[in-house]
Amino acid sequence: MNAATTIAKAGAAPLTRAEVEDFLYAEAALFYVADDYVRLRERVARLGKREAHAEFPRSRLRRMVSNVRILSASAGRLRAACNLVCYRAKNGKVDTYFGHALYELDVCSAQWRITTKRVMLDMDLLYPGKVSILL
Repeated sequence: MNAATTIAKAGAAPLTRAEVEDFLYAEAALFYVADDYVRLRERVARLGKREAHAEFPRSRLRRMVSNVRILSASAGRLRAACNLVCYRAKNGKVDTYFGHALYELDVCSAQWRITTKRVMLDMDLLYPGKVSILL
């Protein structure tokens, strides 16, 4: 094994690419929005309205994560990259969003945390619709 596939965690067994891959697979199933104060205030105001649903009926989503790679690791921090595809189906129409993501992970504790996530779409144009599904 080399530094690209395994990193040593202080006082614990080494972390492997497979462990990072499992973590990113689980993360793909979550929906997380990190809003600043202004966006949060706007969200609260919007939720107070009758049309509060983001979508009705809701879209059906599938997120695929592949080609997970450990880019670097040091002192409880890990940088990883992956490719992703997100399918969004609603009202008989399927939109496909694809690209790659870069992550910075805090792996110091038993519960890993994402400190940074950056999604870059590899598409020529962006369909009108919700892109928050990629977060």
